[in-house]
Amino acid sequence: MGAALARELAARHARIALLGLERAALEQLAATLPTPALARARFRRRPPQRPIAQTGPLGAGGRAAHRPH
Repeated sequence: MGAALARELAARHARIALLGLERAALEQLAATLPTPALARARFRRRPPQRPIAQTGPLGAGGRAAHRPH
């Protein structure tokens, strides 16, 4: 949600959860709101180093696939 919308909702006594990539900007906006706000920065996940899909019961590496219960 944009900063203007967050301010408008906070002015109506809503508690806001701010999510985004820029932690400093989120915390700065949360500090200026008239109601309590939660600011959380999310980082983009990196792609896996190895493929996670397996081709069969033994997988590509010749080992049995680990299946959590």
